[in-house]
Amino acid sequence: MVEPDHSLYVDLMLMFGKKKLIGKVKQLFSSLMKEGLKQDTRAYTELIGAYLKVDIIKNEIETYELIKASSCIPDELILTIMIRNLENAGRDDLAVL
Repeated sequence: MVEPDHSLYVDLMLMFGKKKLIGKVKQLFSSLMKEGLKQDTRAYTELIGAYLKVDIIKNEIETYELIKASSCIPDELILTIMIRNLENAGRDDLAVL
């Protein structure tokens, strides 16, 4: 039996995110837990990145809140990406995370 591979899931999330296929990214993110894999900082980063590609700021903020509520600690990359995107979207008021 083939074991699920975390890095494969996250790499697929990255690829689908670049193609703006947010539904596929969300499906893969959800599948991580179903397969017994951890939704880690990299997985959250790819999910946020996908939301950025399709300009869904609300979901980006909600995902950040999920990170804070989980055992993951938002890293500098996630924070930098989010702040830059919020500033570019003219939402400086939300850029104070």
